[in-house]
Amino acid sequence: MLFIEGAMLQLIALKAKLFIEGETLAELNALPDWEAAQIKAAYKMLVSDLTCPPTLSELSCKVNLGERRLNEGFKKLFGDSAFGILRNERLESARRALERGDVPLKQISYRVGYRHTNNFIQAFTKYFGISPTKYKRSLNLDTPDG
Repeated sequence: MLFIEGAMLQLIALKAKLFIEGETLAELNALPDWEAAQIKAAYKMLVSDLTCPPTLSELSCKVNLGERRLNEGFKKLFGDSAFGILRNERLESARRALERGDVPLKQISYRVGYRHTNNFIQAFTKYFGISPTKYKRSLNLDTPDG
């Protein structure tokens, strides 16, 4: 109980300090400009090849940041881990491919980095709340022919 009270007092003291100094919590957690630039460069490298993206270790070496620091930076700048961002980019790319036309689902799943179509279908359904097939059908209902 004493530990919890101590932690609460620390939080109150931090909040008071921020209020007195006029800082926000976001400013307190802000990244240095050079680090933000490195993380943005890592983002570009990560999403440049959805089929075969670099590992977190490879990214961290290329941008000269530790893996943990890089992943924390992704969360601060983009709101998700590096590979959460990769998953989202893959699924958004797949959604756009479904909207463009008659590319087979298996080919779309491979293009966006899924080796197994079933894994792709599960991820797509979880992310968008609808299966890729149903999503594609819903697009056809909106056409004048459909």
